[in-house]
Amino acid sequence: MSMNLLRGFVDLAVKTDNINFTKDLALVIELLRGLIYRDFGLTHPAQELVNKMVTIQTHKNGQQSARINYSDVLDIKKKSLPLSKDLKQELKDIQDGAHTFFNGDDLKDD
Repeated sequence: MSMNLLRGFVDLAVKTDNINFTKDLALVIELLRGLIYRDFGLTHPAQELVNKMVTIQTHKNGQQSARINYSDVLDIKKKSLPLSKDLKQELKDIQDGAHTFFNGDDLKDD
């Protein structure tokens, strides 16, 4: 799985020889490992990170989306900057479920 990801990044001309890419990819791989372990009922430290950072929100239409909050694990202060009209609309779309993660059940034919 990780080699396929790496090939995909190379195909996209991502600078895979950069040290920061290596660190980022290492974290992605660990999170994938945590996902797979959880599916098999096994524990992995990455699951604790996900449990702290990610909340699931159910929208009016019943769809669910994930919200990631880095401030629960990092010392990040929220900035209060004015939002552009386009950004406000995109945030509203996200809140209404326009950008959602689906589980396998959502892909089954009725």
